[in-house]
This record gives sequence, C-alpha cells and structure tokens, in this order.
Amino acid sequence: GHLRGNRFKVMVRELGPESLARAEQTAAYLSEHGMPNFYGPQRFGRDGSTLTMGQALLRNEELAELRRMHPGKRSFLTRLALSAAQAHVFNATLAARMQAGLLHTVLLGEMMQVVASGGPFYVDDVARETARFAAREIVPAGPMWGPKMRQAKEPARAREVQVLSELGLAPEVFDGFGKIMQGTRRANLVWPKELALTGAPDGLEVRFALPRGAYATVLLRELMKDDVALSEDDD
Repeated sequence: GHLRGNRFKVMVRELGPESLARAEQTAAYLSEHGMPNFYGPQRFGRDGSTLTMGQALLRNEELAELRRMHPGKRSFLTRLALSAAQAHVFNATLAARMQAGLLHTVLLGEMMQVVASGGPFYVDDVARETARFAAREIVPAGPMWGPKMRQAKEPARAREVQVLSELGLAPEVFDGFGKIMQGTRRANLVWPKELALTGAPDGLEVRFALPRGAYATVLLRELMKDDVALSEDDD
C-alpha cells in the first residue's frame, strides 16, 4: 500500500537504422509533455481472454467456465475480468480524447487530480486550471467506472458517456458490481522520471521510473513503435 513507483532497466534489441534517433526524440517529448497513461496489454490476459470474460460479465452473460470453478478461484477471476473490462473503457476513453486532439486540453466540467496528492476536483475555471496543468500541478483524470466513481459534469461528462455508448455500455451497468468494482479516477498522463537512453553493443539500454500503476510496456511502445525483442528487468 506504500508503493510510490517502479524503476526499470530494459534492453531493446534488433533496432532499425533510425530507431535510436526516433527514440531520443520521443523520450524528450514524453519527459516534457507526459506519457498517455494507458493500461498495457498484460492487463487484459493472454490474447485478451480476461477482457473477453469481463465484457461478458458486464453484459450479464452466464459463463459456464466460472460456474465450474472453486468459489475462491471464481471470485478471484471475476474480479480480475471485471477490472480488465474497466481498464479497457479507460483506454478507449483516453484514445478518443487523443484522436480528438484534446490530450493536453483542459475541459470544462471534467475531473482533475492534484499530481502531488491525487486529490480530485471539478474544472469550473478552464483558464485557471490550464495554467496549473501547464505547471504539472494537476492532470486530467479519466473514468474507471463504478458506483463510487465521481462523474464529470457537463459538457465533459457527455464525452465519457459517448465512449461507453460506442462500447455498447451504459453507466448503470457498473452499479451491480459495486462490491468488486467500486470505481475511481486515473490520471490520463504520467511523466517518466530518470528517463535515459544508452547505446550498447547489442542494442539500446533504456532506464526510467514510473509512478505506481503506470506500465513500462506503454512507455516502450511509445519509444520503439515497431521494434521488438524486449527483455525487461524491474529493479
């Protein structure tokens, strides 16, 4: 419960001819403007199987494989699957915001978090909060749907509900899972710390630190794009 973050050392191999230059440019941009705080693919299970189960549960479908399990294992897997579905909605909401060119824009009525404390609040003065956002004091916080999640106010709320609708969901679908999936808010952006790239004979060594809950795989995806063959060593 006291984890603040993680430090990583990753060796990237089989680089393309322009990979290092591109990675250096991307690293500078992410350090300045922040990294989209997507959930990484490991959140969703092998081939997305955990996510598929979570989406079925949200649709109130009966799953024979769950019924056959020991109650303890069934409870664990149910919680894991619903968490994956919740994370998928967050990712979809963040992706829609990026596609609209609003990743670094403060929206009237949306929920923000204080970076230092995580404290949430509504935006009622866009100009004031834009200045604080530029100073990295606050950050927009996307929806992790559940009955205890603080919903945005209009017009920002309409954007979040629209993403749910496009996924075939409605806000009230999460209410029936309140004991498992209470809901919260998650920062849309995080700023990597200690981000350093070092050339090595067999590839590129990448060192960085991320706050808890942020995914090293997401940062590596931003840096490497199409490069592959990663070996990760979490300090």
